[in-house]
Amino acid sequence: MRGVRLFLSAAMPIGLSLAAGFGFCDQLGARVVETKLGAYDKHDPDDEASSLDGHHLAYALPREDKWVAVVDGVAGPLYDRVRTPVFSADGRRVAYVASQALFQEVAVVDGIAGPKYDIVWGPVVFSADGRRVGYTASENGKEVAVVDGVAGPDFDSINLGGVAFSADGRRVAYAGSKGNQWFVMVDGVPGQPYDFVLWPTLSADGKRVAYLAANRRKWLVVVDAIPGPEWDEAWAPVLSARGRRVAYEARQGDKHRVVVDGVPGPEYDDIGGLLFSADGRRVAYEARQGDRHLVVVDGVPGPEYNGIAPSGPAFSADGRRVAYAAERGDMMLVVVDGVPGPEYDDIGKSGPVFSPNGRRVAYAAQHGDKWLVVVDGVASPEYDDIGGLRFSPDGRRVAYVANTGAKTQWLGPPQGGKWFVVVDGVSGPEYDLIIENGPSFSPDGTLEYLAVKGGDLYRVKHIPQ
Repeated sequence: MRGVRLFLSAAMPIGLSLAAGFGFCDQLGARVVETKLGAYDKHDPDDEASSLDGHHLAYALPREDKWVAVVDGVAGPLYDRVRTPVFSADGRRVAYVASQALFQEVAVVDGIAGPKYDIVWGPVVFSADGRRVGYTASENGKEVAVVDGVAGPDFDSINLGGVAFSADGRRVAYAGSKGNQWFVMVDGVPGQPYDFVLWPTLSADGKRVAYLAANRRKWLVVVDAIPGPEWDEAWAPVLSARGRRVAYEARQGDKHRVVVDGVPGPEYDDIGGLLFSADGRRVAYEARQGDRHLVVVDGVPGPEYNGIAPSGPAFSADGRRVAYAAERGDMMLVVVDGVPGPEYDDIGKSGPVFSPNGRRVAYAAQHGDKWLVVVDGVASPEYDDIGGLRFSPDGRRVAYVANTGAKTQWLGPPQGGKWFVVVDGVSGPEYDLIIENGPSFSPDGTLEYLAVKGGDLYRVKHIPQ
């Protein structure tokens, strides 16, 4: 997404409204309700976060020689410093790190400060269901993992990956060291020691654990406590959604390959973007051979291009379709199911997006100095900037954020102009800014996002009639 101010993902309980919602109808007949949440203050973009659905916003703000966390326009208590706000995946909870004095920090979760430590290493991590929370902290030269407010045993160091939860929130893992040995802690039980360990990953049901380990300058992936073969280099393992399959990238000499369920694939000069389809049956990744780039799906190499966009390949929800953006000469294009589309000057950095049922695909593209959205091969009107592309849950509707009047900057996204949401080709009301991750559809078809107008933050809803 270019130009739209995007915030990191995070959230808390819904903020209090400071004004009653003001309603009117858009051109599609939906009732648009604007609810003023509070002032939108100038702040450091490095200390801001929005929920994954774009419905909530938090940022750190200096005030009265102190700092506060502002969540949905409502300021919290004063601290010496506030940093790294983050929301739970459902946007209902928010956490941040706050300093009460030099070397006296706390994690504040839903407005409640936790135990004091010399340093709290942010950001705080929520389990996927939002019920559990974890982080790492330092006290008296030792480091601990704190889960649901309870500190674990002391370590000399805890890996920067911090605490990892299974998707159901029942299990927790992290990597720590004592002396010159590292091991993974799963539910408080240490695993086999290694020279170094990284990135412990739990399957969604918590039954499987995989991580990267090093021994005697060789790297290996450990799955369910069973070490795999040694490599000159290896990368974080990827588990399928149900945890039945494991894949990772490994290097031996100057050649890279993907290992799926213990079986090494073909060699390439480089590899990236490894992922499983949602059902775990298919696997895809980007590969480079010399100066040619391609996407490999289920072990079958696709057509070669000058480059593959950083967004990498994407599967439809049912796993039947795959799409990615590629470079051909000086132009970019989107490849869907192996078929290249029209060429453009650039493709939006989020890459192609499938509808939930997988039948439709859309992406943002640059034509000259303008941007447009291509839906099912049909190009929309052009704008100065575009982002936040979304399908409705039933796949029938398309929404995205657009801008007119933005000025191109030498570095960074375009600035200024007016931002608005385009729904099924029709422009909505204009705002000074639309917050990252918006807009998004609710199951009932309501479109919701946060927007800034005249220095105030608004929650905007387009409610079908």
